[in-house]
Amino acid sequence: MTTPTPERSLLPTTRFDHISDYEQWAGQYWVHTHGSPEAQIHARAKFDEETHELIDAILGGTPEEISPEEISSETGDMVWTAVATGSNAGLTVTESLRSAFPGYFGPNDPITVKAIDSIAFNLFNGIDSKTVVGYLRDGERVLCKKANLWFKFSGNVNTPPKTFADAWLKSNRVDAVHTLATTVLLASFIAQEYVGKDLGAILDENYHKIEQRVSAGKEVTRSPETLATA
Repeated sequence: MTTPTPERSLLPTTRFDHISDYEQWAGQYWVHTHGSPEAQIHARAKFDEETHELIDAILGGTPEEISPEEISSETGDMVWTAVATGSNAGLTVTESLRSAFPGYFGPNDPITVKAIDSIAFNLFNGIDSKTVVGYLRDGERVLCKKANLWFKFSGNVNTPPKTFADAWLKSNRVDAVHTLATTVLLASFIAQEYVGKDLGAILDENYHKIEQRVSAGKEVTRSPETLATA
């Protein structure tokens, strides 16, 4: 698979060359033990909240009224909570992208943030704001629901799909994995299209924002205002 390089001036990636580096960092600072039912519920609820805040930023008015800074910040928060939602259910962005693009990424290849940018631009170039928002809403709903189902039954991960229940479980994992990949790719496109930055710059800004809150003694994963998708 070949993908074009975006023909625009983007801020360079400064910290996270590989998406796995960001995933490792993003699992910190959550108030519940990683992988616990409480962590899964909290992460899904935060992902729900951050996705809706990003949608509000994109639909913030006329092109002159839309704030690239706000979209940049909310995109970073959405990725952060999407990664946590997947991670707490035993799913990773790295795994999801390898599964979605087996001809592009080998089973052991590290996945660079630059590669995500190229694929995202190729996939989504030309879609309008209404379509972007529709994808965001669908991604939040599907990822939250499927990650929740997979989390509840993940103890059967090594069970061969010989029964209907096992096949159902496997399908939920596939759906969750592919939706996580789509969500991260869409975040990359939003960064490029609405902010003029690459995904690496968004992740770097998110890193600095969270670390500054931690350094100031502020809570970074406060209770969400909305409930996650059941």
